[in-house]
Amino acid sequence: MSTHGNQTESDSGKPIKRHANEPPSSSTAQYSIMRKSQTPKGLQNLGNTCFMNSALQCLSHTVPLTTYCLGGTWENEVNADNPLGMGGRIAQSYVNLIQSLWLTNDAQVVPRLFKRTIGERNPTFIGYGQQDSHELLQSLLDGLHEDLNRIKKKEYVEDPEMKDMTESEFAKASWDAYIKRNDSKIVDLFQAQLKSRTECQVCHKVSIKFDPYMYLQLPVPESRHTYVTVTAVPVDGSPITIAVKAPRHCSIDFLKLIASREMKWPSETQRKPELTTCVEIWNSKIYRVLTGQHTIGDISPNDHICIYQLSEVSEYFNRIVDSRVPLHPNVPRSYSLPINLTKETSGRGETPIGLPLYLSVPSQVVFTDFSSDDDCLAQLGEVAYKSIIDILSNYSKYPLYRRIGTSLNLLDIYHNRGEPLTHDFFKDLRFKSADGFEPIPEIFSIDLTTARPAFKYDSSPNYRIYPLHIEEEKGHSEGDATPTEEDGDFVMVDPSIAKHRNNMGEPYSSPRSDLSDITNKMKTTDCNVDDNFKSDGEIIRPNKDEKSSKSQPAKETKKDYQNFNFSSNHQFDIKFQADSANFLFDLSEDRTQGRFEPTKSEALSTPKETSNTVITLEQCMKEFTKVEILEGQDTMYCSQCKEHRETKKELSVYSTPEILVIHLKRFSSSGRHTHRSKIDDLVNAPITGLDMSRLLGHTTANSNDVYDLFGVSNHFGGLGGGHYTAYVKNPLDDSWYNCDDSSTNPLESDVMTKAAYLLFYRRRNHPADDLDGVIETAKPKYEEELKSVDRKRALENDHYDSSDRMRRPSEGGGFPYAARADSYSSFQQIQLSMPTNDPLTLSPPHSNTGTAFSSRANSDIVDLALNDDDQSVVQDIQLNEDVDEQHGVETVPNVEDSVDTKDSQE
Repeated sequence: MSTHGNQTESDSGKPIKRHANEPPSSSTAQYSIMRKSQTPKGLQNLGNTCFMNSALQCLSHTVPLTTYCLGGTWENEVNADNPLGMGGRIAQSYVNLIQSLWLTNDAQVVPRLFKRTIGERNPTFIGYGQQDSHELLQSLLDGLHEDLNRIKKKEYVEDPEMKDMTESEFAKASWDAYIKRNDSKIVDLFQAQLKSRTECQVCHKVSIKFDPYMYLQLPVPESRHTYVTVTAVPVDGSPITIAVKAPRHCSIDFLKLIASREMKWPSETQRKPELTTCVEIWNSKIYRVLTGQHTIGDISPNDHICIYQLSEVSEYFNRIVDSRVPLHPNVPRSYSLPINLTKETSGRGETPIGLPLYLSVPSQVVFTDFSSDDDCLAQLGEVAYKSIIDILSNYSKYPLYRRIGTSLNLLDIYHNRGEPLTHDFFKDLRFKSADGFEPIPEIFSIDLTTARPAFKYDSSPNYRIYPLHIEEEKGHSEGDATPTEEDGDFVMVDPSIAKHRNNMGEPYSSPRSDLSDITNKMKTTDCNVDDNFKSDGEIIRPNKDEKSSKSQPAKETKKDYQNFNFSSNHQFDIKFQADSANFLFDLSEDRTQGRFEPTKSEALSTPKETSNTVITLEQCMKEFTKVEILEGQDTMYCSQCKEHRETKKELSVYSTPEILVIHLKRFSSSGRHTHRSKIDDLVNAPITGLDMSRLLGHTTANSNDVYDLFGVSNHFGGLGGGHYTAYVKNPLDDSWYNCDDSSTNPLESDVMTKAAYLLFYRRRNHPADDLDGVIETAKPKYEEELKSVDRKRALENDHYDSSDRMRRPSEGGGFPYAARADSYSSFQQIQLSMPTNDPLTLSPPHSNTGTAFSSRANSDIVDLALNDDDQSVVQDIQLNEDVDEQHGVETVPNVEDSVDTKDSQE
């Protein structure tokens, strides 16, 4: 916070009016009146810093620590020489933040300096990536402890041995040894002891050890089963969304079998996982295929998982399978290839629609009746078109088959769309294939491509196989024409000109030119039976006289048949004209699923158990204290056996601290790639009256083990993305608030939710602390320090020409700077580039002695980190961050000189 005249500027950059004629006592009195109903201040999100804000809010409402910071006691305990600390910088930045949160009237605080300092302490927090609130809390408490460690010189202390001591005596000796090197306010409030009992599984030697802890990390028990939401896509029928109950760590193959039984698919499909396929869908395309080597641990809660029932090879393809050409022994008889659906709108390109579908094709297609290579490719396209029409008829709103001999087309259906299906017009149309009916031609085009992940947009080969019109005499009759001009806005394919234009309305290149591209990829060769299997997509031209095939030139041989080899990497890209797709499948610009949208069956919807699983805190504690056997790489060294042995280990809580922090370990690792998942079950933890002695089943070393909750750090979402908030109990009015970054409001929901991640408890019947009194005492001192900074700044600015902040003063080098942190109460020692005859002396607010800052006549220009509306802006000036590393502060120019922001970047 900075000050200008009779205004105070908060970290948000917005001026807060300060009445010039108002005495300091009036401000204090006004604060005293409002403090009872004070709403907690928000913390601005600097860019994925909700994890930090959540932990800071909970720690800020830890009353004994906040009282310690505001009362100034911490100043006398700063350990500037501790090599494990930061010379008091982490403590100073945290105190600055607490002062801004409790001693100002701003609605929110910008914790930028704190973030920078904690990033120096732990590089994990540098930048703006999403991190973990527990890790932030761990680094902060550890940094505060080292900066405020009362032990100025740590002597070597040997770990005590139990020998003839009782358990309580040994525990006290262990604690005494620990505090000889570690003694701070953090230890006083947050630390206690765990008891570890180990037993060698060979000699049965028992060892007991007491270790300090700062928080209890309690595992959340996982149920044996879990529910996976999948979309089941049958061969005939619409897709349906179901919740499949499966063992928590089962394979994808087992998940497919369970889904097949739920859907009541054929018994063979329920027994053979290869008759189904499981994929993840993203943007209406296949993102990845989940095989039997994956487990359901590889599935995140937000993944769109589809399980497809695979059909037999289409009867149209079976007609061109010839047993004369044997398959390669390593090649399966058929493949199930994905069908990607898109629609093309003029000026907008292609838009994925619906769900990917699957078509089963033979691995080898044989052509015996052909006149040219192009004729073979045209036959392949015709067969693929008929097979895909069979599949799309399950989703189409209108019939896709016409009586043979008629010239009905899609435009005719469009003109009669208002008529009931019983109308005479529809008597020559069918929804399903039947004798005497054929598919309506050229509703869409087909490209044969190489499959690639949905997030990659490379230039993979793309071959048009339908429609292809090779010879003029094979063109459509005039009766088949569906001219686009007949209906104003409805645009579709005109079969009469399809040989000159593709169905997107764009001119085709020469058919020979199109086919030459694919022919270059599909090698033409003469071979015997053993050489029939070639690379994917090859057209093979064997000689009838197989013995002499290799010695005869290809042009002299007679072609009896040709075969085309599919591969598992092929896919069909189906392209509709936008109007045709919208008409057939009820699509629009905002509705890309239409009739492909999965339905939810009431009988197969998610069971109630999925949302009502409740775990008690006692169950979590039992998981924490249960006996475990350490084996393999986890074995422990046995002092009696003189080697590593399998060990039985048991943990228990021996004593409890005044502030008990419980970390609910909601994230577990599983799956082939150690996939981590989150357990979203509700943990039922008491808000008041947590009796640790009852929870543990024994009395701890403390006389009072009853705790009350005052803070919860929540994590919403999964591992791929989430959001942190905090629920805190305000000690000024004993009300609960929801702190969501800069927004703070009274809590209207339950305190304990499925999102609870860190729990902050305080021991009941604790020593009395007067936070009200501390705030009232600290407030006037805090405001006086602000005024003192204003006066020093005014004196500094008298030496400079305010009309040009980049102009050096007549006495020599140097620039006017305004140093500021989270608030002016954090004013710290800064080494500035100043003229040698104009030294500047600044003191931290609670320091007893000022520190004169050295200056250099030949100093470099300091980089100016501007701050406008709480967004950092860096001027293009040479950087020389010559600041005192012991105190760690940022230097910025006057706020009114700010010229730019980077809101959009953050």
